[in-house]
Amino acid sequence: MSAPVPRFRDRRHAEAVDEIKATALRLYAGTGSSGLALRAVAREMGLSAQALYHYFDNRDALVTALINDGLHAAASAIARGRDSGGTNRRERLRGAALAYRRWAVTEPHVYRLIYSDIIPDYQAPTDKPAVGLLPGLELAKACFESWTPAQFVALDSALGGPGHLPTGEGFGAIPDSVSALLARWWAQLHGLMSLEILGRLQWAQLDPSIVYADTVNALADEIITLTAPGTTAHPN
Repeated sequence: MSAPVPRFRDRRHAEAVDEIKATALRLYAGTGSSGLALRAVAREMGLSAQALYHYFDNRDALVTALINDGLHAAASAIARGRDSGGTNRRERLRGAALAYRRWAVTEPHVYRLIYSDIIPDYQAPTDKPAVGLLPGLELAKACFESWTPAQFVALDSALGGPGHLPTGEGFGAIPDSVSALLARWWAQLHGLMSLEILGRLQWAQLDPSIVYADTVNALADEIITLTAPGTTAHPN
């Protein structure tokens, strides 16, 4: 059964929201945080600022929408990269990590908006914090996809943990020792990506893509070794 076609009014509303967000991102890429002001966006679109309040309650709502879009886009890119590796676990890991960089260097202004730039007086919402976990969660799936609770317990024991699963959902259902591993792996990839996007790797006089790819290969080897069935290896 096909999905219902959105009403004309709903389609026009969605199209207007998309145009507002695209305009705001274009201004932000060119002028920084001042381009996110509703007045600046409205002026660029030839509208009154009041007209934009029909679509966004305030500037922070627009910024939040842009950040959420970016997080979803990053997560989708990682998932596609992971799935491009077929059934080979190492290639799925590499695909996920390399796709993260491809997304970031293609959308550097979105990356900066999410992870590095400070938007003056911006107040992030507190009711939907989980969206910020999406990119890391997609990488975690590549690391531990199809794992059983017993495997997590065994790895926790091998890492010196108590050897049991905590009560919770999502990352809360993973032992702290395993969460710490995921955080370290993510920090290495994300840290290199941030240094490249912010132009902080120039001192090394190396191709950032090669540095990143070498790190990805080393991490993939470590993850495969550590998470192999029956392993008792401890990370360095």
